[in-house]
Amino acid sequence: MAALASVFVWLLVLGPSTEGRLTVTFLDVGQGDAILIRSPAGHRILVDGGPSGEAISEALGRQLPFWDRHLDLVVLTHPDLDHLAGLVTVLERYDVDRALAPPAGDDDGPTYRAWREALEREHVPADEAVAGEWIDLGGGAWLSVLHPPPEPLVGADEDENGVVLKLSLGEASFLLAADLGAKGETYLTNRHADLRATVLKVAHHGSAGSTSPDFLAAAQPLAAVVSVGRDNAY
Repeated sequence: MAALASVFVWLLVLGPSTEGRLTVTFLDVGQGDAILIRSPAGHRILVDGGPSGEAISEALGRQLPFWDRHLDLVVLTHPDLDHLAGLVTVLERYDVDRALAPPAGDDDGPTYRAWREALEREHVPADEAVAGEWIDLGGGAWLSVLHPPPEPLVGADEDENGVVLKLSLGEASFLLAADLGAKGETYLTNRHADLRATVLKVAHHGSAGSTSPDFLAAAQPLAAVVSVGRDNAY
């Protein structure tokens, strides 16, 4: 029973989807991350919001009908501006049921404060993401939290303690590695986390400090996606 108590499960309930398939869209928001997941049961999950409200509004506008501004869940992987800034606008313009974010760290910048204030103002419940939690998306799809651990990695920054997700449906899976660096990757590989994935969202926009050979060997992706802006330094 103790093991079961440590597992956090959400069963999101919506009407039946007209498409009945899993889609994952890596949104064009420039230098940043924003990923839209649509489950076979019709759930919509937005992972990160990119660097600006304008960019995420335009990107979501290309994917969702203008009359339907509902998102079941938004996930903040960590409070860097290129992941967080757009989510403030999303909370203001969309009907969001829940939010998921890493445990609060030392970040008290204006954008992070705006995020916290928007959650409160829009009455969006926010839960802390911890490894071992999982969400049943219906139709055989699952979203699992692989990172961060219950206790933050000592001496590591917010990138290393960010939220790493694995989305699975049958034999297909997506590993969304946020901005995880070498320290976080080593932590996961040493603990034999289930990193095997069909598609890898490359960590930290392709930075040389991420995506180590050991991490790639554990993930063994068939395809990799780098979410990055034009003419960047990475």
